Amino acid sequence: MKTTIEKIEGFNLEEYEDGSSVLLNSNSGIVHLLNTTASLLYRLCDDKIDKELLFEKFIGEIDLSSGEITIDEIRNDFEAVMKDFTDNGIFDCKKEEKL
Repeated sequence: MKTTIEKIEGFNLEEYEDGSSVLLNSNSGIVHLLNTTASLLYRLCDDKIDKELLFEKFIGEIDLSSGEITIDEIRNDFEAVMKDFTDNGIFDCKKEEKL
């Protein structure tokens, strides 16, 4: 079984130089403040995408050369943001049978 991620329509993203963003739900008027991690993940999810592919795209955007952060720490941040996005109706997560 694989998990796919898809953006829910009706959100507008305003990005700032420091990497953070504001995400406005134009239907409800609710504003979400996104840190740099969440902003990057939101930008990387263009269309319906496999969750593991999104994680690989995310890892590819991070400089790991300093050794200050582990893949497990990055995975934990990724999973936390995905949960927040799903819980707040920003992303739709679906489990699908592999064919």
